[in-house]
Amino acid sequence: MQFGETKTSFKIGGLVGIIILLLGIAVLFGVYQMSKVGQEVVAISEEYVPLKEILTDIRYHQANQALNFEKIQKFYQIDNHDALEKAKEEFWSSGGRVDSDILAGKKIAQAGFDMATSEKVESGFQEIYSKISEIGRIHENYETLTSDIFFGLETGSQNSQDLLVEQIKEEEFLFQNELGQTLNAITLLTDESTSNIVTNEIDSLIGQIIIITFVGVIAASLGFFISQINKDLKKEVDVKTEELRQANEKLTELDKMKDEFISIASHELKSPLQPIFGFAELAKSGDIDQKEAWDGVIELANKLQDLANAILDVSRIESNRLKLHLEKVRINDLILEILKSIKINLPKEIIIQQNLDEDIEIEVDKVRISQVFRNLLSNAIKFTPKGAIIIETQVNRGDNMIKVKVSDSGVGIPKEILPKIFGKFVTQNQNQENKSGTGLGLFLCKGIVEAHGGKISAYNNKHGGAAFEFSLPITNKLKDQKAPEIFTN
Repeated sequence: MQFGETKTSFKIGGLVGIIILLLGIAVLFGVYQMSKVGQEVVAISEEYVPLKEILTDIRYHQANQALNFEKIQKFYQIDNHDALEKAKEEFWSSGGRVDSDILAGKKIAQAGFDMATSEKVESGFQEIYSKISEIGRIHENYETLTSDIFFGLETGSQNSQDLLVEQIKEEEFLFQNELGQTLNAITLLTDESTSNIVTNEIDSLIGQIIIITFVGVIAASLGFFISQINKDLKKEVDVKTEELRQANEKLTELDKMKDEFISIASHELKSPLQPIFGFAELAKSGDIDQKEAWDGVIELANKLQDLANAILDVSRIESNRLKLHLEKVRINDLILEILKSIKINLPKEIIIQQNLDEDIEIEVDKVRISQVFRNLLSNAIKFTPKGAIIIETQVNRGDNMIKVKVSDSGVGIPKEILPKIFGKFVTQNQNQENKSGTGLGLFLCKGIVEAHGGKISAYNNKHGGAAFEFSLPITNKLKDQKAPEIFTN
């Protein structure tokens, strides 16, 4: 009897071993498929994302070229030789960057074509390569036409200048149109590749379901063991389902935030365009002189450029590409230097008082921290029609931190705005008398301060006005680091 029981035990043990082996194979197969999906998605990202970044840089530098071309025409009319030469230098510098980016984009497209794993991917990279080449051709025509304009300005020949300007505008339109089509083509190729992966993985998932079902049928004869296995599997499926549900909700929320940001940013970028056309029409009809029109156009163009730069900084923060270049800076010198420049145009009704702690050296990105302090101080002036603004610093060597506070005596922060004060476009047009802000300044301040390992906060003073405080490490362990992942949300 013992022999029979032992034999039965061996059979049960062998069957359990087979089931465990089959379960192990199924689980390993699932892990392999999940890993494969991840690798394929990463491969798609590595193939297409660099091209999108290069095309975005091309659009930015070409826009700078167009802006400097307008400056060149304006400075020639007012006979400002120094500014004219500087604008020419910036024009050709931006053009060189466009050419460099086009060459880099063609190399990436060629490399993608050479390493393509399917005919469809190969065809996609071939199409992208052709479109980038077309962009290069259009840009070459654009620079040829502008060279003719510059030659005419230098020689005093005005023949066909208006016709050349119209041709240049047409080339700019063709350039932007072709660039947009190329970005759309990359997006479509990315979506198609991802869709193909999903389709293939559905077939693989069906295979996994068949294997798991087969294992379940065999495991049903083992009673207790199968019951336990089923419970564990169900629990794991429930956990994964919940994780997927939460991840889907988060992705939906992020997608909504992205759409809202793009919508608002597009609106704000378009806002200065109508006044620019207005100045042009007034100058054309003779209602205002050329100088006044150009001054207005340049002011609006600078506002448009500031907004574009702010949006680029937002993009760098949210994609973890904000880099810090740390150096040792005396905090009091930095504050006093900014105060000196601000006080030049400070309204007489406002006074700035300072209560600065010891002048210590801190390790920060000087340009970025100057951007933060200047933004907070400008906001305090903007929202303080009359009264005092107080600048304070407090050094805490024990915590390796320094605190900087900007306090005003203005209208304060509305209660409904305060909890989300550091969001994008939250403060846009809050001051009805001054609508010159981009609505992104405080968001950028938060991103820059937290990238340094510090914190920033805002609150209303008891006796009126608002206060902004930010703290920074005195000795920073970061060295040319990207922003932490906290900025992705």
